[in-house]
Amino acid sequence: MHVGTAHFTRAEYERSSIAVVRGIPNALPPQFEADAQFVLETLELIRERLGSPLYISSGYRSPVVNMHAGGSTRSQHMRAQAADIYSHDRTRAEIVAAIVAGDYDQLITYDHGGPIMRSMVHVSVVRSGNRRERLHSPAPEVYDAVA
Repeated sequence: MHVGTAHFTRAEYERSSIAVVRGIPNALPPQFEADAQFVLETLELIRERLGSPLYISSGYRSPVVNMHAGGSTRSQHMRAQAADIYSHDRTRAEIVAAIVAGDYDQLITYDHGGPIMRSMVHVSVVRSGNRRERLHSPAPEVYDAVA
């Protein structure tokens, strides 16, 4: 199955600096291709609402890559249902507004880590039954619900 859109590629969604540095394979398994495509199509819609390019800092993660990234053992990254995104010319608040204007399963913002982590937004989507859950993480492993 082809995975990709006008502005997002399969390679970009699979790319992981952790995988490269540690020599860990991070290829998207065939059973997750439809979910990955749905995520990339959703990112296109967010990009359109934002009116500005978006970049993926983390997309699909194999379970081993996810462990090295410190991800949750239930991370939707491992099922190709999530992406961490950022923009060079839009604020985190603007990205959040573009996400909540559409459908999403989970949205997380962070106030810890380096400047890139504090500027990025985690967004996940599923093909049906999105929860529209908004969380904010003021510190590692701490998540507060956002109304």
